[in-house]
Amino acid sequence: MRGSGRRITALCLVLVCAAGCVSRVHSTHGAEAKLKGKVLVAPFRERRAYYYDSEDGRAVAAAASGYLERNAGTAPVDWSKARGPVRAKLTSGGPEKEDWALIAREAGADYIIHGSIDSLGWQNPNNPQLPRCVFTITYSAIRASDGKEVYHNTRSGVYPAMMLGEGSVSVYEMGPEGLRRRALDNMGKVVARTFYNHTLTRFEADAVQEGPTYIPK
Repeated sequence: MRGSGRRITALCLVLVCAAGCVSRVHSTHGAEAKLKGKVLVAPFRERRAYYYDSEDGRAVAAAASGYLERNAGTAPVDWSKARGPVRAKLTSGGPEKEDWALIAREAGADYIIHGSIDSLGWQNPNNPQLPRCVFTITYSAIRASDGKEVYHNTRSGVYPAMMLGEGSVSVYEMGPEGLRRRALDNMGKVVARTFYNHTLTRFEADAVQEGPTYIPK
């Protein structure tokens, strides 16, 4: 009986310690802005490519839309409905904030998210021998009903947070194309999780910062 009691006590101590470790390495983050209803995520632009013309920008938008649908319960709006109106603003340097609201309403969306890939590199600034995605993105969410910008931010980050990505796959196992595909998906996730509650590991949280922290040349 005494042996059983000691084993139970030891097990309780292990569980308490484990719980403490989990709380230290994970952090919970609330939504920074709530989006409800139908959301259109426009393909992101790049320095050398306008909205819809960037393959990477389309991949980021598609990933963000999917994560929003699965985690925030929003209904995705087909971004092709906004292609014409967005491209029509090319010559005037837009769209401006009020243009985005009108574009969203015409597409049947309650909100529209648009943004840009400001920089995208594939070397770890602290270790050039280690393949890694280094990025900076800027994005905004506009409410269609009144044209209010409910969110705007610039975020910089690296992917993966450590040398391993999802499923414990290393950057070397991913290969260049696999790293690119996963990194663009992660950038979409960074955008989407702005709008729903989520939990991050300490490494994931440290891997994304507000404001540009590193811009590849």
